[in-house]
Amino acid sequence: MRPHLFLLFIISSLALSSCRQRPVLYDYVPVEPHGWLTTDTLRFTLPAVPADGDYTFSLGTRFNSQYPYEDLWLVLEQRYLSVCRRDTLHLAMPTEKPTWQTNGIAFHEAEAPVTTTHLTPQQMPVELLVYHVMRHQCLTGITEVGVKVE
Repeated sequence: MRPHLFLLFIISSLALSSCRQRPVLYDYVPVEPHGWLTTDTLRFTLPAVPADGDYTFSLGTRFNSQYPYEDLWLVLEQRYLSVCRRDTLHLAMPTEKPTWQTNGIAFHEAEAPVTTTHLTPQQMPVELLVYHVMRHQCLTGITEVGVKVE
């Protein structure tokens, strides 16, 4: 092999291996503008995974100053085949400067890992359900909730 081709091969391999792999699922869905009720369940579908392996599930929220609490308790249910796995997450809401502003309204983001699950392509699709388990029946100020699987 010629030296310049070998060097090009090494550089290309390093460049490709240093690229961060995109999440298998990264999706946010809006919450009803009138508030998020305890009876409201947000649904996501994980259609496929590239290979057998351990995947980390994270939940994220986007909220504005109308959210009156310092934390949020969420449940993530994973449903596939005949399995239903339920994980509860306590999310501390950031109080520092907003992440972005739109029409004079300041928005914040908070994200935290929930769990790691071993998945195989044979288990697909996986349905993901998210709901809150706060004492108050209606939460205001939460605009979107998202799931990331990587």
